[in-house]
Amino acid sequence: MITTRWTTPSRTSETLGPIHTLVCGAAGNFIAPSEELSANGFETVVDIDLNGSFNAARAAFDQLRATSGNLIFVSAGQAFTPYPAQAHCGAAKAGVDNLMRNLALEWGRYGIRSNSIAPGPVEGTEGVRRLLPSDEARDKLERSIPLGRFGRAGEIGHAAVFLASPLASYVTGTRLRADGGQNLLPSAVHLKFAGFQTGKFASSSSRKELETC
Repeated sequence: MITTRWTTPSRTSETLGPIHTLVCGAAGNFIAPSEELSANGFETVVDIDLNGSFNAARAAFDQLRATSGNLIFVSAGQAFTPYPAQAHCGAAKAGVDNLMRNLALEWGRYGIRSNSIAPGPVEGTEGVRRLLPSDEARDKLERSIPLGRFGRAGEIGHAAVFLASPLASYVTGTRLRADGGQNLLPSAVHLKFAGFQTGKFASSSSRKELETC
């Protein structure tokens, strides 16, 4: 049975033609120590990130099979490096990466490639606004990144273009980090260097926005 959530790709195909590349990038996040995290808050992030990624990929399967297309999932450093107050995001994004690898394994026989990008903090994005609400937090985190700056949206776009292009025609089941080296250090060392303190830099407003969804 095809549910309503799976009808958008067919409407897109009628208007723009079949899908060659699908980017699964929906995400929700907020700062919340696990002992303060509500069940609803945890479920909301998993539903947006992980369930949303599966639903989008599954809905586009027929078109991707027809075009020998490819999937690009948006992961995060929290998927493979533990961060304080990010248990919900880490669980959801780790699920996204595992889904990416499973689809690479299962759908490769149809000519479909499946990869993910793990961006670091990107200047001017909603994620940076939510997770780094103060100038002090931004400055300290920026100094802790080996390349010494936040990423730019175009740089993440370039990574996606590479994965979608013939240059990556033999690349599947791979997570591409585009984080300026942010996750080269263990999170505890990295965040201590950055002077990060959960309570000091947390934004309660962003947490409430998602937990009440």
